[in-house]
Amino acid sequence: MASPTILSPEQIAEFRAKLEAKVAKLVADAQNNLEWFKTSTGAQLTRSDKGTLRVAVYSPLTGREVITDMFPIDAVVDRRFLETEVANIQPKVLGAFAEDYLHEQLLAQLRL
Repeated sequence: MASPTILSPEQIAEFRAKLEAKVAKLVADAQNNLEWFKTSTGAQLTRSDKGTLRVAVYSPLTGREVITDMFPIDAVVDRRFLETEVANIQPKVLGAFAEDYLHEQLLAQLRL
């Protein structure tokens, strides 16, 4: 049986520094992904205590919530997942905004 390799304090420090750099990059990438997602959808994100993010998009005209979705927090590191979410959310948001706009226009016409 091979004996275990004993690392020097310098090797341990070097390994720790590399690991911390990788973690910092993952965190930065996830934060960038979240910012891109929020900008692309206009969503407000809320972290739940069950390891998920709640996605909510509100109409600028009426203030009503037009989209609600949830996804696992760890999904933010997967850019393709977020791109799919954006592709699913954007048409719904545009449709809801158009509906609110038309509703407001109809109400304005009725007030005349």
